[in-house]
Amino acid sequence: MPHTLVADYANDKVIISINPEPITASSHLQNHLTLMEDWYTKWRLKINHAKSMYTTFTLRLLPCLAVSISGTQIPNSQTVKYLGLTLDRRLTGVSILNLSV
Repeated sequence: MPHTLVADYANDKVIISINPEPITASSHLQNHLTLMEDWYTKWRLKINHAKSMYTTFTLRLLPCLAVSISGTQIPNSQTVKYLGLTLDRRLTGVSILNLSV
């Protein structure tokens, strides 16, 4: 999609939409999810809705549009965790997960 970026690692996928207006960014994200829904349906793959979440990174207190896939709304979260990093929606802090092996 022209207005989104995708970062994949193993079975994790992050879809990023950047726009100064959070509502526009959410709209671009929803367009991407709609196309993904068609592809996942075609190849009979299921999305784990329990592990899916949506975060808008902004310092503004503007409302953001809800996004959904396969008829299920993706829950909005104040933080998102990806590859051991926890990012809050204002990007004011980053937590790093250290694993002992």
